[in-house]
Amino acid sequence: MSTSESRSNDELIARIKDPSNTHGREAARAELDELLVKKLTDSLARLGSELSETRKEMKASASVASDYQGALVLWTIILSITTVAYAVAAFLPFIRPPEREWVMWGRDRDNVWTPRDAFSGSSQCRQGLLDMDIEQTRKIRELRRPDLARQDYFECWPHTVDPRGPKAETK
Repeated sequence: MSTSESRSNDELIARIKDPSNTHGREAARAELDELLVKKLTDSLARLGSELSETRKEMKASASVASDYQGALVLWTIILSITTVAYAVAAFLPFIRPPEREWVMWGRDRDNVWTPRDAFSGSSQCRQGLLDMDIEQTRKIRELRRPDLARQDYFECWPHTVDPRGPKAETK
C-alpha cells in the first residue's frame, strides 16, 4: 500500500468519524467501501492466479510421483522374482527327486513275461539280476515264490515299461 493510498484512507476514516458532517460521512463510507472492494478484488484475482499456478505444479508433481510409484512397483516385482529364483537355484542341489521305481521281469519257457520284484533304482535292480545268477539266492526266492522256478530269463525295466506290450483297450 502506497503512502498516498494510506493518506487517502486516513482522510476517509477521519471524515467518517466527524460527527458534524453527516452527508460527508456517508460519502466517505461509500468511497472507503469502493476502495476496499477494489483491493479485495485485486487480492482475490492474485490469489486465484497463484492457486492456478499451485494446481499446475501439484498436477505435474503428482504425475512424476505416479511415474516413480509405477517404477517402484515394477522393481519390487522384479526383485521378488529374482529373489525367489535365486533361492530355488541355491537349494535345488539339496532337493533330489525320488529315484524311479524299477521292476525285474521274468520270462518263462512259453515266452510269457511276469513282474518278479520291484527296486527303487536301476542299480538295485541290476544287483537283483546278479543275485539271480547265484544258485543259493535263487533257491531262496523260489521258496517264497514257487512260480519263479519256471522263469529262465530276467530283465530290469523302469516301472513305466511293460515288456508284454500295450494293453488291449476295454470298452
